[in-house]
Amino acid sequence: MNRQILLLLFIFLDYYVSGQVVKLTSGATLKTTGGVVVTLDNLHLENDGTLNQAPGEGSFRFSGNQNATISGTSLPVFDIVEIAKTGGAELSLMRNIHVVSGINFTSGLFNLNNNTILLFPNGLLNGESETSRLYDANSGYIEITTALNAPSSVNPGNLGAIISSSQNLGSTTIRRGHQSQPVPAGSIFRYYDILPSNNNSLNADFRFQYFDDELNGFDENKIVMWKSPDNIKWTNESFTTRNTIANYVEKTGIADFSRWTLSDDIAARPFTSLNSQQNTPKISGIDGNVKDIWKAWPNPANQTLHLNIIASTESKAVIKISDSKGALIAIHHHYLMPGSNQLNIDISKLAAGIYHVTGEWDNGKTKKSVRLVKL
Repeated sequence: MNRQILLLLFIFLDYYVSGQVVKLTSGATLKTTGGVVVTLDNLHLENDGTLNQAPGEGSFRFSGNQNATISGTSLPVFDIVEIAKTGGAELSLMRNIHVVSGINFTSGLFNLNNNTILLFPNGLLNGESETSRLYDANSGYIEITTALNAPSSVNPGNLGAIISSSQNLGSTTIRRGHQSQPVPAGSIFRYYDILPSNNNSLNADFRFQYFDDELNGFDENKIVMWKSPDNIKWTNESFTTRNTIANYVEKTGIADFSRWTLSDDIAARPFTSLNSQQNTPKISGIDGNVKDIWKAWPNPANQTLHLNIIASTESKAVIKISDSKGALIAIHHHYLMPGSNQLNIDISKLAAGIYHVTGEWDNGKTKKSVRLVKL
């Protein structure tokens, strides 16, 4: 016989010892009513039973200054998930979940951790910001399917893919992931799969939104849209408008959708002759001098981070690694020669997480940075 666990019992959860797991055992059913908030303060949630909320039945609020997870053998269906982590803590998925009404961000990150979130047609992401949002170093994604019939600036699920078209796209699935894509120069840490039932002659407008922390070292003044039908062959779709303050790139007159991301406009790079000594491309600036180039790979990384800096003159480089809270973790000093310089940075001793790698050279005149995901 299934056990019914009333929501009233959960008002005592805040008094549990930090780090404990709230476990719904096999055969048990958790029933909530009246929009009550279940607060899990520094607690993990493990669902091996039945957790199947309907619209208006309540929120699960994950708070506290310690990391927490959602795990278990059974698929949980949440009405609302609230992220209210502090002190750099985050909520991570250990399994797929479904969300009916939405995910509300107050503070802290929500790590997909190679899992997926199915957002119901009326569900929304609310309150995402640079410091409180969804992310994933791997192939996890959030997905919503909804009808888009002659949409006008529609942003399904508030995922950041804003679509307009005079045509009926019909039932349309939109997936948002955060893994860098195999574009020739790599991509930012965001992509969209847009899969309409009707995918021909759409003449659609598409606004691609992003966060600064997803730029992966790219200059947002130069990023453009890239498109792939198979995630193998990519084409530069350029852009119509670009706004680095509001953080979006927009393209009009799109005939059909598939996978889209943002990356460097390689075709627009003004390459000149090769450096005869190091056989690396120089990029001419307005003044005719060679501009420095900064690239980092792989990302995510586990043992070694490779940095490539193309310098115009001899100079010292200072590489700083900071954690997600901004605390300085390590400093590396290198000497750069004119041309291409590859630096190998040992990151094997860093704990898994998000870091910011900053490079300074030319006596501090040149500064570049990249968000690093350490596996």
